[in-house]
Amino acid sequence: MKWIRTSLLPAAVLLLCNRAPADLLYGTRGLGFAGAYSARADDNFGTTVNPAALSIYRRYHILAFYTLSSMKNTYSTGVIAVDSKTSDIAMGLFYINQGFLPLGKANGEYSFSTTSITDNYWGLSISENYMNLFFIGITLSMHTMRSSMGNDDTFTMDLGIIAPVGDYFLIGFTAYNPLRYGYNRLKQLNDPRRRAIALGAVFHYQNVLFLQADWQRDLEDLRGNHHRIAFGFSAVGRRYFEVRFGYARDFFFSSNEIGAGMSFRGPRFSIDYSYFVIRRNGNLPNEEKHSLAVTVALF
Repeated sequence: MKWIRTSLLPAAVLLLCNRAPADLLYGTRGLGFAGAYSARADDNFGTTVNPAALSIYRRYHILAFYTLSSMKNTYSTGVIAVDSKTSDIAMGLFYINQGFLPLGKANGEYSFSTTSITDNYWGLSISENYMNLFFIGITLSMHTMRSSMGNDDTFTMDLGIIAPVGDYFLIGFTAYNPLRYGYNRLKQLNDPRRRAIALGAVFHYQNVLFLQADWQRDLEDLRGNHHRIAFGFSAVGRRYFEVRFGYARDFFFSSNEIGAGMSFRGPRFSIDYSYFVIRRNGNLPNEEKHSLAVTVALF
């Protein structure tokens, strides 16, 4: 991939936001960084992580992914297309489907509910490089939830801005769901429609080594303690192979989260795989995820 302006962007450092703890939208590579990927977003998942990131790289790519969780009948799959090559304005389209059994609370203990829920996410992202001073983006999306407890349709908007600082850093801010219409039922803690913010950073050395960090905050937790920190590291060998690792601590669930993954990049395609594990305290169950994504360059 090529930077839109190499002099400003040889180092991918993003100060971003992500919705916490909805790892559904971290993406395959993001799971390998334990969610710290919100500060990098150098693939098509910029549409769901920070729309401003779409303008950083020139590309015309389509991505397909599948994620399988150790939780019973839990999966997510989708397709994301991004074009930041044919126009000064970058655009992205995505469709994501998730089916799962949510956590319920019975007799004072957390357990799996018998209610089956399916989520569908459709979205459009637009991003622009404003005079090489900063990048700004917006994502408009429709979320539809179908379950035996009722249906729920929600329209949401995400806003993001990224500004380069020197040759090795970018800083930015993203607000998730500041505008939201709908959202009447099933207000789960892991629902990506909740309002959230996060701050993150990535330090880059010669496009070979990346150090990443994120702080994420759920704004709808009335107790005020739902925040999460995540750290990530990746190394790139000869531009074709990457290994990545990540660690996160969720202070609401008192959980430790670890991610790892690898990527192979060819001239016209890339293959990404990540493994993500959540170790929760108390009665909450542990969880493991395997995610695979294939990206193809259209031209």
